Amino acid sequence: MLKANPAILLLAISLALPSCKRDDEIRSDLAAANDRIQALNLNNQTLSGENDRIKQDFTNLTDSLRKTYETEKGTILEASRQRLAVLESEGAELQMRFSVSERQRLALQDAIDQPGRLKILQDNNFAMERMVWIAAVFLCIIPAVVVALKYHGMRRNRRENIVRLVSELSNNPEFNG
Repeated sequence: MLKANPAILLLAISLALPSCKRDDEIRSDLAAANDRIQALNLNNQTLSGENDRIKQDFTNLTDSLRKTYETEKGTILEASRQRLAVLESEGAELQMRFSVSERQRLALQDAIDQPGRLKILQDNNFAMERMVWIAAVFLCIIPAVVVALKYHGMRRNRRENIVRLVSELSNNPEFNG
């Protein structure tokens, strides 16, 4: 659809009406139409100026919002990068701790699961038990030997004393009688 300019539309109407009206009426109608056209042109200029001002305000607000968005986006990105770096370092530290504990666990598991480890432990325990028994026997035998030697020495001394007493009695005239 074509948009009609109000001035052209009024001009067409005013030209179509001359046959019906008189010259004075046509002039007054044309003057009124011209006044309306001027009013509409003035209104159009005012609206055009407001439209330009609104477009400029929109552009300014858009630029301001874009700058604010970019600034906030940069701040958020930097904060997220820092947080990511912290989380990555924490993850690396936890991974390192995990690998150390995993190695320790595997070493302990290998130490426990060694074939013959139980046999070695039993042999060591048997050897240790044997040494304890030998030490206990020697600790019991040593005092027995010491007591036996003292007893033997005491019996020898008694025998010697008895032999001496018998020899003294046989030499004594009171008991020889």
